[in-house]
Amino acid sequence: MEAYAKRQKGPPLPLILSSLTPFTQKGLKAIDSIEIGDIASYGEIASRAGCAKGARAIGNVCNKNPYPLVIPCHRVIQGDGSIGGFAYNLRIKKILLAHES
Repeated sequence: MEAYAKRQKGPPLPLILSSLTPFTQKGLKAIDSIEIGDIASYGEIASRAGCAKGARAIGNVCNKNPYPLVIPCHRVIQGDGSIGGFAYNLRIKKILLAHES
């Protein structure tokens, strides 16, 4: 973690989210709130986005994340603690999580 400085919370990045559904926007904002070195479950993110039973929907939000290098969907895991999926290669998700922890 010393190799990373935690991203300063300031004004949001000027990402173009307006073309996405309101739920997708809320989901991506909730995912973006996960700090470096932390993880959250799909269910936790769904609750933060205002849809407590939307864990599967958050999985779809992660899968369609248009900014995977900026919005850290690799930090979202399954509720049982297993790693879950990753649209860009599960090996990369494991490497990113190990590097950030």
